[in-house]
Amino acid sequence: MRTRNIIPDFTKPELDYIIENANFTTQEKMLFTMRNNEHPIEECAELLNVGRTTVFRINKRMMNKIMKVIAHMDI
Repeated sequence: MRTRNIIPDFTKPELDYIIENANFTTQEKMLFTMRNNEHPIEECAELLNVGRTTVFRINKRMMNKIMKVIAHMDI
């Protein structure tokens, strides 16, 4: 199953918690915000002025950080 284009459905408090704790780079934070606003990967690449492959690479780093933050969340 391909998971590259999944757009998570986070609540506002979850978004704030992830942004506060994930230590995103500027590009990762911008991509995180765009993806949560349902921008497709191609549009994110254009807005970030990078290629799709670079967006996929940024997305992979970003998702790794999100998974670490989620693993430590108090549920």
